[in-house]
Amino acid sequence: VPFVTTYPDDGVAAVLEAEARSRGAPFERVPVARGAGFAHAHILRPAFMMENFVPPKATWMFPQLADGFIRTALSADTKLALVAADDIGVAAVRAVRDPSSISTLELAGDVLTIGEIAAAIGSVWGRPIRAETVTTTDAVAAGQSPLWVVTQQWLNEIGYPARPEEMLRAGLAPTSLADLAGDVPCEQPLWTSRRNPSRG
Repeated sequence: VPFVTTYPDDGVAAVLEAEARSRGAPFERVPVARGAGFAHAHILRPAFMMENFVPPKATWMFPQLADGFIRTALSADTKLALVAADDIGVAAVRAVRDPSSISTLELAGDVLTIGEIAAAIGSVWGRPIRAETVTTTDAVAAGQSPLWVVTQQWLNEIGYPARPEEMLRAGLAPTSLADLAGDVPCEQPLWTSRRNPSRG
């Protein structure tokens, strides 16, 4: 379920307000589920996708990554909640198979700063990757989408509330960034999904 469907014209403050409202009242964002008479309704809220650091998505979200650095407007101490695509699928399957097991669930397998993410990617590539924090203006000038830069501001101010512990409490084994990362150095980030058999 997307937390913000559109970005208001009046800037990041309105985006932050819209996100706060949607997180506080999830069913307001899903009117078809509210009062529709379903026996069960599930809302899965994934955090930032780990696969965003993999081409082709990375080519526009992090255009400098191939040159050895990640340039964003994220503060150095901003903790970014991350989730693997496989984990979203596993949670969806669990919700269908056992409707009483999940109502609303925040999905994350890791929580890292952008510097820690750069270090993890560097270990896969076999060479240093550095994280660089710039102004929002410079981020756009470096080729990032203005809407993506607004999202970075939201990540600094609010961010995803998801934590791996919530998945664990739901009986799901979250994937960490280290789990997802491949271990063969290469010129492009080589990431392989390493399924934990216990995840079902």
